[in-house]
Amino acid sequence: MSYNFYEFNSGDFENLVQALFQKILGNSSLVFGLGADGARELTFQGRANFHSPTTFHNGLWIVQAKFKSRDVHDHDQYQWVRTQFIAEMRKFKSGNYPLPDQYIFVTNSVLSPGYLKGGRDKIEKLIDYYRETIPNIYVIAYDELCAMLTNNADVRLAYEHFLQPGDRYKKILQLLENQQITHQFVVAGNEIRPKPSQHNYAVLLPQDPILTIDFGTSYSMCGLMSQRGQVELVPALSGGFLLHSVLSFFNTGNYIVGNPTLKHVDSSEIISISHIKRQLGAGKNFEIFGSQYTPEQLGSLIIRSLKISAEEFFGCSFKKVVVAKPANFSLRQSRALKDAFAQAGLNVMRMHDEGTSPCYLLPKAFRGKTANKEGVKFIVIDLGGGTLDLSVQEFEDGVYDTKAILGDNTVGGVDYDYAILNLASQRLLEKYPELRGFDFNKVMMEAERLKKVLSSSEQQSFIIADQDDGHGNLIDYSIPFTRDDFRACTSHLNVQVMRHINNIMRAGSNDEGSPRRMHHIDAVMLTGQGAKIFTVKEIINELFTGIPIIDQFMENAVCLGNAYQAGVLNGIVREELLLSVHNTGFALKAKNIGRYDRDSKQTTIEVNPMPELNTIYSTLLAQNTTIPCTAVFLLIAHGGKNQPNLILPLFEVMNSTGVYDQVIELSIPITSGKNTIGLSLVIDANYKISLSLSNPVIGYQEVISL
Repeated sequence: MSYNFYEFNSGDFENLVQALFQKILGNSSLVFGLGADGARELTFQGRANFHSPTTFHNGLWIVQAKFKSRDVHDHDQYQWVRTQFIAEMRKFKSGNYPLPDQYIFVTNSVLSPGYLKGGRDKIEKLIDYYRETIPNIYVIAYDELCAMLTNNADVRLAYEHFLQPGDRYKKILQLLENQQITHQFVVAGNEIRPKPSQHNYAVLLPQDPILTIDFGTSYSMCGLMSQRGQVELVPALSGGFLLHSVLSFFNTGNYIVGNPTLKHVDSSEIISISHIKRQLGAGKNFEIFGSQYTPEQLGSLIIRSLKISAEEFFGCSFKKVVVAKPANFSLRQSRALKDAFAQAGLNVMRMHDEGTSPCYLLPKAFRGKTANKEGVKFIVIDLGGGTLDLSVQEFEDGVYDTKAILGDNTVGGVDYDYAILNLASQRLLEKYPELRGFDFNKVMMEAERLKKVLSSSEQQSFIIADQDDGHGNLIDYSIPFTRDDFRACTSHLNVQVMRHINNIMRAGSNDEGSPRRMHHIDAVMLTGQGAKIFTVKEIINELFTGIPIIDQFMENAVCLGNAYQAGVLNGIVREELLLSVHNTGFALKAKNIGRYDRDSKQTTIEVNPMPELNTIYSTLLAQNTTIPCTAVFLLIAHGGKNQPNLILPLFEVMNSTGVYDQVIELSIPITSGKNTIGLSLVIDANYKISLSLSNPVIGYQEVISL
């Protein structure tokens, strides 16, 4: 197949060659670097440019891209290639550095016999002349380059304007066009992404800019706070600010971020993965074309894509980030989330809960006397794609005091989508038996559409469009779907939402009594796209009748809140402070629950060196404890002659379930007789947890980070 290069310039051509040869020769060892003449060459791990005394050439392919622009006449093509090639060979011979063994010269010039008689033969003679300089030399011209593009579909997709009608990827390209992705594509690492088309270099950046990222189950977004205190959001790859949290892999290892339509392409050459955030810390691997990926690795690819978009948009690099985590995340899941950001090259400076980050927006959204009076109490209800996150806050004198948080990752917008899909598939199979064997997951987007439109209409149709009837005709399958149908299939989710709201109100109140009093709540802040679901709105209106509702930050509340927290860390936002709580508790198994001494402010707990005799959970930290915090304990243990260590399992108490999950087994050296062991549990403002252990009898001291 032939392609034209009329829309290219030198940089575009170099990007194409980079993508093609990184794939063929190995992305891990070859990257582009700037050469002395302004061209771009592949060099070893970016350590040195092409014409440099420090370049290491041994065993590596040196690939050089040379673009012939349209102002060079056709009959000059061989002479142009010859001139460029000889100039590079002379640089090799005259330089005082090791010579490579392998060199590839890539050009869009035409040297084929059918177009330029003798051009290829002349080039081969020229190559023979310089083999004493470099043993292995290849010149890849127009015909060879077109053949390589034909055999490498993912690179071809990245430069889709080359493609001709009838290509087997035409269906994918049509889907991309339907998403209005019409930019020229490049390959960054292994990601196929549009070339940057928007910039905002005029933003006054802080000296040490901190990125803010909301990494969501369904959607993600990023931004930053400028030095002037304004939040600037980064446009997503597909337009708008929301990026679909979906990865689509090609069988070559390249991938696209944020295009949900590729999930539904019926091709063995594409594997799409979504809802990755729900799998963080689960220990489950994904197999993609024979390679194993952890959820943290996959999550880092989405985060990395957001980071690249931000760097392209603002024209600077980012190494620091403020993020938020679901309120029900365990210690293991929180570590996995931080690891995903670390793999993307970002150091997490502060991690709040998704139900607390939006609190910074209260004064900006609610400037009446309710927001300014003393002791404003409000609830944040964040129903995102994968989690329900709740918090109760008190705001006074610039301080947001978190009273309680609660989360559930079995209630989210995607769970409503699955509920619709389950009911719709049952009814479609009843009406159309010929649909047996149909993969209904391919029409998940129709369930999502139905969820949205039923918020403004009483009835809609669930449609499976343009299906082949086996006789060359395209037909549609449809069933009616009403609001009552929606209520019926999502009733279990609505019950969970109401139960969690009631529970958070109890946890966040000092009063006793019915949660329906809502304990003098002054405002409700709704965030997350799931909060737009009409049944969720009905629940909130029932529970909070007459109470003002803030709903202008539905999609971007977490990202904006994170940006304000970054502003606090950078000193841009002053006189505002968020006091968070730890979402889980910690406990030891002991002989008793412990005795607290008010004078020493420490708790004494008796433990038995025989682990099976410790049957009572003794609380080290209660759920919803304000952080940073420190808790001090004395552990009393009587050791035997053959008991050199005290074995104590440490448990995390999950907020939403009350389940005790062992996170570590402590092994503390002891002696025979009475041992008085010091234990301090410290949690800083960034949820970093450390245990300090000491046994002065034997001089033992240890600090353990969790």
